[in-house]
Amino acid sequence: MNGAAILFGLLMVGMGAFAVKFPMRIRSHPSGREWQQNPDKAARKQRIWGFLLGLAIIALGVFGIVWGLIA
Repeated sequence: MNGAAILFGLLMVGMGAFAVKFPMRIRSHPSGREWQQNPDKAARKQRIWGFLLGLAIIALGVFGIVWGLIA
């Protein structure tokens, strides 16, 4: 069992959960021009981006936890 990998995985799961729960508080994916021209479309794109990024980070964290448990 590798405690550092498990801790890394838990940290990544927490970061991913934050991105899923608060997609508007992570780095903006739409450009500033898009936010000015069409704020509704930019907000929808940001929510989708934040959700998918959060899921990817959570998946990486789960992989880290599993790797820590079997290594």
